[in-house]
Amino acid sequence: MPEDYGKRIGRRIKSARENRGMTQTALAQAMGVADAQVSRWENGRVVPQRRNLEAIANALGVRAETFLLDDDEEDEDDDRGLPVAAAG
Repeated sequence: MPEDYGKRIGRRIKSARENRGMTQTALAQAMGVADAQVSRWENGRVVPQRRNLEAIANALGVRAETFLLDDDEEDEDDDRGLPVAAAG
């Protein structure tokens, strides 16, 4: 059964956050949102709006597209934390 879209985005957010060594609280503070909101995003209960995806990406130093790529566009070795500098 295919993974739910919201859960896939949430998994990618969590992976990028953990790769940066950030806690949910630190990410929430960097964005000016409640840490419960970060938890809802990461658990796939809520899909972040575009502006929030961009804010998450900026706080984590990755491209927003990192969270949106289809599974067939992913490299299996990719940690979902593409650096901003790789864009282009």
